[in-house]
Amino acid sequence: MQLISALFSLLTENLIFTKALGTSTLTAATKRNSNLLMMSLIISGISALSCMVANFMYSQLHLTGMLKQPYKLGLPILYTAIVSVIYIIILFLLQKICGEKAEKYKNYVHLSAFNCAVMGTLYLAFTPVYISQDVEIPKAFYLQGELYSGFSTTGAMWFGLKNGIGFLLASLMLSAVRERLYDEEVPEAFRGFPAIMIYTGLISLAIYSIVTM
Repeated sequence: MQLISALFSLLTENLIFTKALGTSTLTAATKRNSNLLMMSLIISGISALSCMVANFMYSQLHLTGMLKQPYKLGLPILYTAIVSVIYIIILFLLQKICGEKAEKYKNYVHLSAFNCAVMGTLYLAFTPVYISQDVEIPKAFYLQGELYSGFSTTGAMWFGLKNGIGFLLASLMLSAVRERLYDEEVPEAFRGFPAIMIYTGLISLAIYSIVTM
């Protein structure tokens, strides 16, 4: 039962099922199984590292004011900068470690780093919690489904990892039926991408119905 609960937790934690983020990346990843694992690993790593860096900036550099209006408008720039630095570091390490083979993995890094699944993880990981309309806890965030009175590096890392692992599980669920969704038996108007969207929506409803029972 604990394993089943963990599985559903990872699936619902995934941005595809909660906010419909990362759908285009999902469809690209499931075209080939070799792409699937590599992209999921990179998305997991980048999401976890991005959350950890953001957590450090908020807690150690006292940037909590960025989460309030009107400074909140600067969050896209802040999160893009965080992901960009991690992206450059990964490419640098790939070049140093893999040498000529680095070209083989660069496309995975490009697709995995700059997509709304990673950015959405950052936005959801650091959501201010309001006790009432008048009282706000500036240093409390809804991480891992729990209210933290401060910042948690472990919570931030685990939140990012869960979204990445959830992406892998969602991708596996789609790749298992992808060929059938392009089958000639599927009406032409729904064949391909429309069928993928309908399938993803039905799976989301099924998972939520079980989790909320």
